[in-house]
Amino acid sequence: MTGDTGLIQACIAILCLTTVGLHVARKNRNEAVLYGLQSLAVVSLFVSALLEHYATPLLIVAILTFLVKVVLAPLFFTKLVKRHGLKFAASTYTNVPETAAGLVIILILAGSGIFAPLANLVPGHHTFLVMAIAAMLSSMLLMINRKGALSQIVGVLSLENSIVAFAVLAGLEQSAILQAGIVFDVSVWLVIAVSMVSLVFRHHGSLDTSKMKSLRH
Repeated sequence: MTGDTGLIQACIAILCLTTVGLHVARKNRNEAVLYGLQSLAVVSLFVSALLEHYATPLLIVAILTFLVKVVLAPLFFTKLVKRHGLKFAASTYTNVPETAAGLVIILILAGSGIFAPLANLVPGHHTFLVMAIAAMLSSMLLMINRKGALSQIVGVLSLENSIVAFAVLAGLEQSAILQAGIVFDVSVWLVIAVSMVSLVFRHHGSLDTSKMKSLRH
């Protein structure tokens, strides 16, 4: 994929900034908005690919991705927050300075020789691929560091966005049927995740996983 370099730069910048923002956000509503923006950046990468080489299946996938990730997912999360009165996200296992240090280490690792084989898949996109790798690692940190079940779900979805962005930038071609299947899988997973979160909140009165000691027995 070559595409519009300016558009790609903007998309990757938004992907990375929203991933960092998810670590900083303390309100669940803000997490939903940040995930929506991140997903919009991924959809824009599909649009960039369309501008380079139009294909109807790719257009359909872009539309489906927009509907599921940019519209439906944030809507589901927002309704969940309103339904249970979840004003604030759960706390983290590390404080702000420690989290910031972790993100810096991740950025250094992403640009190191460890991930060089992946970052050099497309030499012209080296910087973009490094940033996509950093976004993937940052999303993993979000999943591990957050105590809130809702935040952990957003972390999983953010990781999926980062993987898709990396695949597009690396030119890892996939069939439109497979991409559409992934979008469908994410939509079903969203419905199940929201339902499970609702059940957990009704039973425990909290989405803080560190307080669910009864699940250990």
